[in-house]
Amino acid sequence: FVGKSRQLQFRTDQAAWVDGIYKPDRVLIVKPDEDTRNQGCDSRYLGGKSLEAKEFSAKDPRSIYDLITDDIKFLAIEEAHFCQIERPRGLQTLVKVVQELSSKGLNIGVAGCDMDWRRNPLEVMAQLMGIAAFVSKLSTACTYDDCTARARYTQKFKKGGNQIPADYDSPLFEPGDAEMYAPRCRVHHYLEIPGDKKVGTNGSKARVLGNML
Repeated sequence: FVGKSRQLQFRTDQAAWVDGIYKPDRVLIVKPDEDTRNQGCDSRYLGGKSLEAKEFSAKDPRSIYDLITDDIKFLAIEEAHFCQIERPRGLQTLVKVVQELSSKGLNIGVAGCDMDWRRNPLEVMAQLMGIAAFVSKLSTACTYDDCTARARYTQKFKKGGNQIPADYDSPLFEPGDAEMYAPRCRVHHYLEIPGDKKVGTNGSKARVLGNML
């Protein structure tokens, strides 16, 4: 929704051009296998050519090493938040991979969501932003009715296209597009909280968090 893939595509395109010559062998685009969407994720149109995004295991990000050749100078990692691994402390595996590759001189660009749809920060992205040389945080406008406020959060809906907020215990990571997710501002972001009796949009049990943060 906010154009994070386009931003990463732009930086990848820049890395592929050397002295006016497009060299696709210099760049590698990868994405975690947990992201099963096809639209806009399997290829990138760069330098007049389409480059396929190669998949790596979200559960074992070290599989990225198998995709890298000596010619690669820039690594673009799409949808990095799918590599979130629940662990109480320590670096996420993807972060270790990025650090190791960066120390070897490889330039790396990463795109992903910094929070899940429950408004909780994603540790893997927080750690990646912590070690990054620079960070670009993007946002878009809230799509609730005629609201145009800055959308900081992601609204998840139940399947079926009825725009009813998803249950709080529904899968944290579930690939989907506009039929399942929408950008929302602080006021119009809803969550179904277990045990909460307030009535939200479409008659669903929901709790408005606009005044809580």
